[in-house]
Amino acid sequence: MKTVTVELSAGPAGLRHILVVLTSSGQLISASDTVLYRSEESKTAQDTGSFSATTDQVEFHSETIGGRFELDGTFHGTRWETSGLESPDGSDPDMSSKRSAPSEEDIAAIKSLVSDLLKRQSI
Repeated sequence: MKTVTVELSAGPAGLRHILVVLTSSGQLISASDTVLYRSEESKTAQDTGSFSATTDQVEFHSETIGGRFELDGTFHGTRWETSGLESPDGSDPDMSSKRSAPSEEDIAAIKSLVSDLLKRQSI
């Protein structure tokens, strides 16, 4: 089995990770494309007195499309969208996820990514 992976970082703003899995003979098995967006916002909380505190709130949103490729090139996969807020105290973030079938546009995009990536590799 062989894997090809590309990680594109945007620093604290997020990242993109593309993973392609092939058999040892180079036959495409599966692929995934994940994009993570991250943003930080300062929030000021007013107390009933004259005290106010500023905290940083980190929001994130991720979109993933991944699945398997059949020998005839058809793609069977899932699309995930996850959003949430990181806790200032380091506890598990408050998250929500939504699963759906990828659109025809999603499938065309992942096929194009895989094709471009494999053209640039010596596999």
